[in-house]
Amino acid sequence: MADSLERHQKLVEWIISLGGHISDRVELAYDSEKGFFIRVKPSTKIFRDTNIARCPVGATLSYLNVLDAPEFPCHGTKFPSKFLRSGAFKTQCFFLIDQYLYGSKSYWYPYFQTLPSPPELGTHAPFNEADLEYLEGTNLAAGLQRQLSEWREAYESGLAELASLDWPAAANGSYTWPLFVWAAAVFSTRSFSSAVLANTLAADIARPHGADLERHVELSEAFSEGFAVLIPILDLLNYRPITQVEWQAGFSNVSLKVLEDLQSGQEVCNNYGPKDNERLLLGYGFAIESNPFDHYAVGFKVPPDSPLQVVRTVLQAQRQSQGLPPKHGKDYEYFIFNPDHPRVGESSILERALFSADLFDSISILCGNRSELRSSTFKRYHSFLTPVAGERFGRNFLNTLAQLLIECEARLSRLQTTSPLSRGQKPQNSMQNHARIYREGQTRILELATDVCRRSLNHARGIEIDPGTSSHQEFFGRYQTLAVAGELLNFDKLLEELPKTLTTYIRPAADTVVDEAKKCLGRGPKDQFFFDKLRYTVAVAIMRLAEENKDISQRAQSWMSLIRQWYNRDTVEVEASAEDFLESLDAIMNADTCDAEAKDTFAALGELVGHNGEWWGTGLVCWSWEVVQEESVLISGEAYLLYVPQLDV
Repeated sequence: MADSLERHQKLVEWIISLGGHISDRVELAYDSEKGFFIRVKPSTKIFRDTNIARCPVGATLSYLNVLDAPEFPCHGTKFPSKFLRSGAFKTQCFFLIDQYLYGSKSYWYPYFQTLPSPPELGTHAPFNEADLEYLEGTNLAAGLQRQLSEWREAYESGLAELASLDWPAAANGSYTWPLFVWAAAVFSTRSFSSAVLANTLAADIARPHGADLERHVELSEAFSEGFAVLIPILDLLNYRPITQVEWQAGFSNVSLKVLEDLQSGQEVCNNYGPKDNERLLLGYGFAIESNPFDHYAVGFKVPPDSPLQVVRTVLQAQRQSQGLPPKHGKDYEYFIFNPDHPRVGESSILERALFSADLFDSISILCGNRSELRSSTFKRYHSFLTPVAGERFGRNFLNTLAQLLIECEARLSRLQTTSPLSRGQKPQNSMQNHARIYREGQTRILELATDVCRRSLNHARGIEIDPGTSSHQEFFGRYQTLAVAGELLNFDKLLEELPKTLTTYIRPAADTVVDEAKKCLGRGPKDQFFFDKLRYTVAVAIMRLAEENKDISQRAQSWMSLIRQWYNRDTVEVEASAEDFLESLDAIMNADTCDAEAKDTFAALGELVGHNGEWWGTGLVCWSWEVVQEESVLISGEAYLLYVPQLDV
């Protein structure tokens, strides 16, 4: 460590020799967890508006050096002009490799001496092989693989391009894959945006008033597309959210000023802006406890030809007609937020507070039934998240929560079962500890989201939960009540809306229908909830007939009145996807005459609802089936639950 501290001190001397500066009130320090960092010296204090450090632009390393731009010389690595058109990331990685191979002869040698060596980073940078176990089951595991695949493609294509241009180091094996991973990781974990060089001569040439200058086109393209910049000394400052600092991009220097007082021994930190732990860990190699900007990213693909794809197409056309740029997949935000995230306060509804609007809206559209998707409100707004949605979309709201619950439970289970911590393993190095911080944060986010969805759905099912039993009591305390979207009734609760004289016969009638369907299919149903749906179908059919005679509860009458408005018996559509139902329909329709007991049961039901004779008709059964299909909600593998709006009766 003493040797490394000496190298960092030499870096400071090099920066000062080039005209840089570091405040005499700060010092370099080392911590096994943080590495090298800058802190306020003992027995002193730093006041706001103090300039902590200043780095000459000539000491920075970026794509501008690759281009050998004015005031940013290439220092001996002048690639063929044809290769420069390959883009900033690829070319600057090879540039960094080439300069590293110069050894002590490199202009940036004092800086390179303070960086982790290629063997230290390995080929899974910023992680080594032993760290990967701590990423198993997380989004970051796939993110790391994608990043490495992108790096590999850039390396192989760049190497081939340079070899075709007879660049010696590309042909003699000097540019190795481990070196490219090292270079890419250095830019990934330590760089800043090209905005820090916005007031340099090169940036001035890139502006419109420099259109007549020789290097205008390539520099304009470079700044327009952006590139990464390495800034020695300033890259030692660690990240802390909400830290008050000001970057000053000068003509010949880049400096950082603190906008708050710092006490003796306090670490001087930088603020990269709002970044979640996944981005921090993959991009910078660390995560922070209690990160207020942390979230869980949900991978989301829009199914082709789905209602959501249709909506996206319509909205794209609207944006185009308004002269707005198109909104691509990457522009949609599919996040689950941690409870302290600034975005959580944007919603006054508990169930939607944790989910980004794009995520909730997209799931709700995919959960929409045919009548909801055909409603005038949806056709006008192309969304169920509207202030005029009303009771018609209560089922959609609960169904969306049910689907989110399924997703959250599955992702949470994967995180928990793959965690080395669950096997009693403890982090052995800094990266593993940061991975622990990251995955524990992801776990907490999913636990709360799961609790929110389950609590709301239980509320709709009439299952009361003592708020004091939840570890998330503080979060729930921010909201007065859950959204009142309606009720979810299982088969038994549905029958409670009917007089006992009816339910006595409905149960055996439903059993008979199910038995006949089983015999007909001669196999297990393709839809695991098919038989549950059939039971509901029998009950809803009876309710329809009983409602005509006012022989059910006032609440059930109100609900059935709405159902009759929403579903026209004369225009029933049984989807082809309902294979089990269509295949067994004849058997279902013959259930009322399959044996003497069934005849008596169905005859008694007909008499009770005022329909003597044959009432068990195909039109009624198909209509009832459609209602059950459309107005039901599936919660985490449980039986289908029929939705009933919140009715004032």
